[in-house]
Amino acid sequence: MVSPTMTQAREAKEWIAQCETLTSRRGHRIAYRRRGLGPTVLMLHGFPTWSYDYAQVADDLAADHDVITLELDRSAAAGVGT
Repeated sequence: MVSPTMTQAREAKEWIAQCETLTSRRGHRIAYRRRGLGPTVLMLHGFPTWSYDYAQVADDLAADHDVITLELDRSAAAGVGT
């Protein structure tokens, strides 16, 4: 496994800081990032990855799409909204 560079680590931290959260009726927090206007594209990551894996393509698509990336990894989004 390759360690992230300092630049990648900083970009990843900024990515998470830009997330918003909503809370379900049962109290579960869901972190997501939404950018752009146009037809909606929902990006879901697999395990054991996280939404930052889509950072470049999400930013590119946001030029003419409403791009929503869900953060399904609780540990990555733990500090969002607190």
